[in-house]
Formats: sequence, C-alpha cells, structure tokens
Amino acid sequence: MAFRRRFLFVVIPSIIFIVLLSAARKVTLKNHDDDINSSSSRRRRRRLLDPRSIVPKKNENFANESTNAYTPEPTEKVYNVGDNYWCKPALLPPIDYKNCDTRKIMNAIPLRAGLTNGLKFMILSIIMSLEEENTCLYVDETNSIFPKQFGPFLENYFEPIGLPVESEAVRNAKKVKRVETMPWERVWVKLEHRRVENTINSIKTLGYHNVEGHDLKRNMLKRIWRPTSKLRDLTCTKLEDYIKGEDYIVLSMREGDKTTEGFKFAKMEQYIEQVEEVVPIHFNGKVPLIFVATDSCDPLQKLREMKPEWRIVSECDRVEQHGYVLADQLKWTQAQLDEHYEKFFVELFAMAGAKIWIGVTYTNVSWWVYFMREKTEEKTFYVLEGEGSAVVPMAW
Repeated sequence: MAFRRRFLFVVIPSIIFIVLLSAARKVTLKNHDDDINSSSSRRRRRRLLDPRSIVPKKNENFANESTNAYTPEPTEKVYNVGDNYWCKPALLPPIDYKNCDTRKIMNAIPLRAGLTNGLKFMILSIIMSLEEENTCLYVDETNSIFPKQFGPFLENYFEPIGLPVESEAVRNAKKVKRVETMPWERVWVKLEHRRVENTINSIKTLGYHNVEGHDLKRNMLKRIWRPTSKLRDLTCTKLEDYIKGEDYIVLSMREGDKTTEGFKFAKMEQYIEQVEEVVPIHFNGKVPLIFVATDSCDPLQKLREMKPEWRIVSECDRVEQHGYVLADQLKWTQAQLDEHYEKFFVELFAMAGAKIWIGVTYTNVSWWVYFMREKTEEKTFYVLEGEGSAVVPMAW
C-alpha cells in the first residue's frame, strides 16, 4: 500500500507536468502563428518586404576557404545595364557538389512544377542536404513538366547543379537503393526549413555560421542558380538594348494560368498609382523608363493607352504571348521553348536590376526576383495591395 502511494505521488505529478508542458507548447506555437498572420505583422512585413532595405546582422559569417580562394571568370564584355549582378561573371563560387559523403543516403531532388517554383524547392533542398552533414545530391528531372525530347532542361541554361545523373556516384547509389527522393514537405512545412526571415542558420561544410534566413537564400541562389555565359550574354545584350544604362522601373504582371487558381489580378490603376507614388521619392518627380515583364502581353496595350506619355518597353514587343499554361510547353518545338525562356530570362534579369520593382505576390516569380535583387538602404520592392495581391507570403 505504501509503495502504491509513493508510486502515485511520483507518477501523477509527472503526468500533469507533461500535459501542461504540451499545452503550453501548443499555445506558444499558436501565438507564433497568430502573430505571423496578424494584420499588424502583415503590414510590418510588407514594409520590410525588400531585399535591399535590411542591413546584415553583425553575427553573420559567410567566410570559408573556397569563397576566399575563388577567382571569378574574366570579364569579357561589359553591358550597359547599370549595376546588375546577373550581367557580370559570378562573384561567388559554385557549390562543390563532389565534396560529399557518398557512403550516406543520397538525396534526389525532383524538378517540380514551373521553373521558379521548382527552383525554389531545389534551393531549399540543397541547403538542407548540405546542412545534413554534407549529403550527396542530384537533380531528378524524370517527372518534370519540361519537354524531355530536347535533353535535360537545366543543362540547356545553367551550370551543373548537383552531381551528374550519369556519374558513378549516382549510379552506385541507385544500384544499392541508397537514394531518397526529397519530398517538398521536408523543406516547406516547418518555418525553419523554409529559412524564413529572422531564422538563424549554420552550414558547417560551407563555413556559414549564424546566417539570417533571407540572406542565406540570397547567397545560396547565387551559388546554385548560375546561368551559362552564353545565356548571360544573350540575355544581357537584349536587356541593354532596352534600357541603355538608364535607371528604370519594372512592372511585373502575372496572369496566364493563374486564372485557374482563383486569383483576382491586380488592376492597371494600381500599377499606375504605385508608379506615381514612387517617382517623387526615387526619380525626382520625372517618370523614368518603364519595363513591363508579363506572361500575357494583353495588359501592355492597355497600359500604353492609359499612359501614352510614358516610355514603356517590353519583351512583348519582340515575342507575342497571350497567357502561359505550363502544360503547353510539352507541345513546343525546341525553337518555341528557347523563345519562351529567352524572353523569361530577359524579364528576370530586368526585374533583378531595376531600381524599383512593382508587382504582386501570387506568383513564385516574385519570390525568385526578391532573392535575386541586391540590398540597398532604401525601399525598392513594392507589393500591390488588393484581394489576392495583398496576401504577402509570410514564409518568403
């Protein structure tokens, strides 16, 4: 009887403590989610939603031997496109994918969905692989939506990402079934795995210590997503023809297959109002060159009719496009595929280098451009308000 009383005296308080601890944890997580999604938090994040306006934290450390020893390729051509990082030889070294532990389970990173959505998932997966004691990885295009009759899609436009699929290391891992396909949930469900704002990250194999989440993604994007010199030359030559070294505003308009996802597109009046708001702040009251980046050329004509006095340029003047549906590219020829992505890369580079970016958040293109852009001390990234477009992703 005495033993039973002692048992109850010890066990019951322990159970009560565990229950209370669990409940407190749930409340804390709920409060964290509520704080993230509160209107005041959304407003604050919209104000800070600018990769150029946040000063790096003092405890950040990107230093490592490979970065310090890296010598960029020689500059063979200078493009008159302003201070655009993407029109210069890469200043940061590529990831050394061969420097990994081949004895461990290898990560196969599938190329999913559209290009910027797929690349977003890919970068987060590579960060996690490097963080997990330098796990080997390769990109798997087997089930991608990109045409396969023209060969691996990424190889057409970018420097190698991950180990070559035909390498001995990948073949051996497949042979002994030592490969795990990365599910998107692994890098998207938990906020810390998305590397969201104000998370702190360390990657021992890269020598990265206490790096803020957004700065980590901006850095890793430059080390992973590396357009070939041929693509850079083609893209920056076309961009130079448009802007000729001027400061300019980019208007990013996304329609196309977004109609099937229930979004209500931002109105043209919103774009015009935002331009008129930023011109006195950034351009001394004079409307600069306007570059329109859009998957549907229809809004361009409307803008020109509403603002005939503005100087407006767009890839739509070269490539006519009326919306874009991912599945369409499976029917394209190589020439059609190249034409589409050449247009898209010109628009990406233009959005990355513009003095001011104005656009919406219901497209992963905005996410990608956000991290392509460099930092400055002033706000230069403007998200339009309104149904759909005002839903700023809390986990960028």
